[in-house]
Amino acid sequence: MGRLDELQEGLYGAAEDTELTGRRKRRFPLTPLGRRVPSDWSEKDEEGESLPARPMFSFRTSLFLLIGAAAIFLAGAGVFVYLYLGADRQEAQIVIGGRDFIEAGEAVTIPVTIRNASKAALEDVQLAIGVPAGTLIKNDVGFAPLGTPRMVEHIGTIAAGEVQTKEITVRFFGAEREGQNVEVTLLYRPERLSARFSFTSSKKFTIASVPLALFWETLPRIDPRQKTEMTLRYSSRSQIPFGDVWLRIDLPPGFKMESATPKAAVGELFWKIGTLEPGKEDKIVIMGAFDGMGGEVNALRAGLGFFDERTKEWRLWREATEEVTLSSSPFLLTTRINGMRDGVLTPGENAEVIVEYANRSAVTVRNVSVQARIEGSIADLASMTVASGGAFDARMGAVIWGPGGTEALRQVLPGQSGELRLSFPTQKRPTMRTSADTNLTLRAHASISTPNLPQELAGAKLSPDDTAQLKVATIALFAGRAVFRASPIANSGPLPPRQGEKTTYVIIWEARNFTNAIENGELVARLPPNVRWESATYPGDADISYSESASEVRWRLGRLAAGTGVLTQSRTVAFQVSIVPAPSDIRKPLTLVHEADFTGKDMFTGQDIKARIDAFTTELHDDTATGPKDWYVVE
Repeated sequence: MGRLDELQEGLYGAAEDTELTGRRKRRFPLTPLGRRVPSDWSEKDEEGESLPARPMFSFRTSLFLLIGAAAIFLAGAGVFVYLYLGADRQEAQIVIGGRDFIEAGEAVTIPVTIRNASKAALEDVQLAIGVPAGTLIKNDVGFAPLGTPRMVEHIGTIAAGEVQTKEITVRFFGAEREGQNVEVTLLYRPERLSARFSFTSSKKFTIASVPLALFWETLPRIDPRQKTEMTLRYSSRSQIPFGDVWLRIDLPPGFKMESATPKAAVGELFWKIGTLEPGKEDKIVIMGAFDGMGGEVNALRAGLGFFDERTKEWRLWREATEEVTLSSSPFLLTTRINGMRDGVLTPGENAEVIVEYANRSAVTVRNVSVQARIEGSIADLASMTVASGGAFDARMGAVIWGPGGTEALRQVLPGQSGELRLSFPTQKRPTMRTSADTNLTLRAHASISTPNLPQELAGAKLSPDDTAQLKVATIALFAGRAVFRASPIANSGPLPPRQGEKTTYVIIWEARNFTNAIENGELVARLPPNVRWESATYPGDADISYSESASEVRWRLGRLAAGTGVLTQSRTVAFQVSIVPAPSDIRKPLTLVHEADFTGKDMFTGQDIKARIDAFTTELHDDTATGPKDWYVVE
């Protein structure tokens, strides 16, 4: 019988009373400390060693138990939340009152009602209110921007069931039908809990009207390239001032602006109105011309709103648009100076004016006359050359081409075109007598007419006048000299310079400028390796410096006004250098400073200006107190 059979018989077989009695009397000693007590039954191998214990639960059973425990926990938490919060499941309720539709800029009072809907007090309560950017909020002294993303108010404790109402008064700004969202967040900590919670509610206010007026005044039909005036009027119908108002104007690409009164504050787009008082009216007048073909429709667009100069953000409040149609005329007339309708002319440059004409009608036009008037003091009209059979009429101050001298103008067939030319030199140095002789222009204004207008064109003008205009660039002159005796700074050392001994010299730079102001002017030159900077300059307030690492002298002129050195004194600066001749320099002149390069920008034409001053040596041609015997190194 095996061991297992014996065990079964012992457990389940009939037992004698004596044996049972003996068992009851048998002693069972405790397992000694340090020995492991088996926690379950285990089988033994044939040698009597225990086999590995089987796990109590399989992996799948353990996973099911874990999921079940989590479900029980979540269910319990849900029951707790339900019982704690109540049937509506909200500890706090927020109601934002006020009218749904408002007028931009009006004072709007918004009541915010808070209710504790839980069965416990809410502690450390804070109310955070957010409003759109640009909104003004009333404080102790008036209305002002919020300055922060949210306005936070500390409330403290709200008892269970308690209701509180807070009010804010604001002024919204925006376009019509634009929504203004107010967001209110309640931050709190339930009684006997350490965690903080929040509840958020929001309300949209819609701007129903904007009490600002904006409209264009212009002709509905305008001739192409015809100088025209357009007026933009704006006003306020509000009962309160509108602060920090900007006006933006968007003109079509084909419009060439000649002037704006007042001028724009940022580029050619934005005008700073500032505070627009109740009932105030004002205007902006724009002069210019539309460049395009007849029949084209151009849209004018303008708006009042807020502009952030730092971020370039634009928020529109009120907009006005207008359409302008370009008239169709029988003839097309185009004027150019040196191939340009607008551009820059350099003084001394020859100017060639070309007037192009074309018959766009379906009928022949006879006895056509074309007139061109030249305007600009820089033009040398006494040396003008007129081609194509034209002549200068001194009484009218214009060049005229007509059927008497130009065969092509006796009759111009449908679709026929032609060119008329004249040319003249310009002054190398514009005449400046007063401060008004600045920002010069050269204009060529052309017109076309006929005394024999065909019946088919009755009541029409052959073509609108046409103008080409070039801006005249300024002339900036720079000069300099090296001196020893005729110097604003005292020099020292032997003259002529002697080998091995130090001699100082002074370099003088001079700047003059004609018709247009120059900005960011700067003159830079390098010193030779054997020349030293002596740190002596004149005048004392001159912005001149020396970089030893680059061996570079830099004179920062900044703004060079128009007429400097012509109507007013020229700008000058002087600085001192020294040199110690070497034996190899004997009987030679030495370079004191290399060429100086000037850079700046013409503020009228926008062109970059560059100029150069020659290098200077110990040959002091401009110091009349010296002679050739003083210029070359001696032993």
